[in-house]
Amino acid sequence: MITALSFMLAALSGLILYLRPEGSLARWVGWQVLGLDKKQWEELHTVMVFVFVIVAFIHLIFNSKSLIQYMKAAPFFLRRINVEIGYALGVVVLFFVLSIYNLPPASWIFQGRELFKDGEAVLKVSPPVPDADKRTVSELCSHNRLTIEQFDKRVKELKLTFDTRKNWGQNAKLNKVSAQDLYIKVFGPNHIGTP
Repeated sequence: MITALSFMLAALSGLILYLRPEGSLARWVGWQVLGLDKKQWEELHTVMVFVFVIVAFIHLIFNSKSLIQYMKAAPFFLRRINVEIGYALGVVVLFFVLSIYNLPPASWIFQGRELFKDGEAVLKVSPPVPDADKRTVSELCSHNRLTIEQFDKRVKELKLTFDTRKNWGQNAKLNKVSAQDLYIKVFGPNHIGTP
């Protein structure tokens, strides 16, 4: 049961991670599924794969005698299993090679990922600088040619909470919005700024 459940969670988390925006863009837009962010889904996926592999290995060890006896008692079944194992191994090796050389149909899976990684479905405004959510308030103000005094005035007008010791993403969490939405509130949707 543990093997089946960990496999299902690993498969689900893998599918969700396939659909996520790439890298810091996921943080910028505040991407979440079922209340978990990208980092949490990556951690869940890693743990579930480890649980699956370890429990499957333990299962094989504890049931090795039964498996061997079962195969010895049914020579016809054993030959059939060998054929099925051969087909299964062939399919896995085929997809391994197709993946390595980026050939169809494996390449179609990679192309499908391209549709999601740029985050167009959730992106309202592009991050003004790389890792904008990790930048300080003064860095983003400088980038947008806004003085700290102008920023403070705007924040008070908008009734937002800011801690200048924290980065933009941390301040977004203080205000219970994504870094992107906080940026739009403070600087406006069309105010990308110039370096």
